[in-house]
Amino acid sequence: MEEENHEGHRKRLRDKYILGGPAALGETGVLELLLTYALPRRDVLPLAKSLIARFGTLENVFAASVGTLLSTGLLSENAAVFIHLAGERAYLRPALSGTSSVPDDNTAAGIFAEAFKGADKESVYVLCLNKDRELLYRGTVFEGDINSVRFRIRDVTEPVVYSRAELVYLGHNHISGSVYPSGFDLDTTRRIADSLASNDAELLEHFIVCGTNVMGVKEATSGAREEAKKENGQKKGEEK
Repeated sequence: MEEENHEGHRKRLRDKYILGGPAALGETGVLELLLTYALPRRDVLPLAKSLIARFGTLENVFAASVGTLLSTGLLSENAAVFIHLAGERAYLRPALSGTSSVPDDNTAAGIFAEAFKGADKESVYVLCLNKDRELLYRGTVFEGDINSVRFRIRDVTEPVVYSRAELVYLGHNHISGSVYPSGFDLDTTRRIADSLASNDAELLEHFIVCGTNVMGVKEATSGAREEAKKENGQKKGEEK
């Protein structure tokens, strides 16, 4: 009887999707329907709710790597791979956002400021663009400190590859402290830029957000170089 009830519920989910698409199910319903195919003999609604609660949105669930999904302890390897494949397909559609293009760095900085507004934990956010700067994908790719041992460069490169992006903006937030990049931030930025370049994508800027302040790593480093040039010039003038 319990199996019949589960099958009846799954049938109703499928019918709602056929008639009304994803909007008829909502984010939790869409994830529940996907999980019924990965875990056909379980009541997967509690699991779907737990995953949405853990990642915040369905988009973030799709953006997570297989390793990140497995690290939650909620999914089997089979289910994690299935959800990741669904996410791969999701990366190929236009970004679900109010912004269709990112024409310049200032626009990108505004998107990151809004994305991290009121955040109570650190995370890494990415914007994937085509060569015409049209937005292909936006979303959180990692939760935690970008300099932690858990962070992997592939967390950034995966959505870039899947969305076939050619231009990339990266951002992460500092919950406290300075908006200026640390030595670790600079090193991580270089490694990410090299990895993206090997996948035919360019890192346009890596923004750091702290409260209401936004600082680009490239902006900060170029400013430091200019200051160094000025100081060297002054020293040479004094020596003369």
